[in-house]
Amino acid sequence: MKAKHVQLKINPREHVTVLLEEPMLFDKLHTLSAEYSVSMDLLVNLAIKRLIDDIDLIRNLRCGKIKSNYK
Repeated sequence: MKAKHVQLKINPREHVTVLLEEPMLFDKLHTLSAEYSVSMDLLVNLAIKRLIDDIDLIRNLRCGKIKSNYK
């Protein structure tokens, strides 16, 4: 299996390359990008944001900080 790279634009001057070691992930991103007419950059950024949000939620739960959306 060969790893695939996704180039992300952070801003006009900065780029980040993400190495996807699972080629199936690259193929799935490419398919979703075409299916929904959104860039692979957007999909990868949303996935990373979701991962970070989930990690923050778990950390907060461990510390006893429960954020409620109900008022």
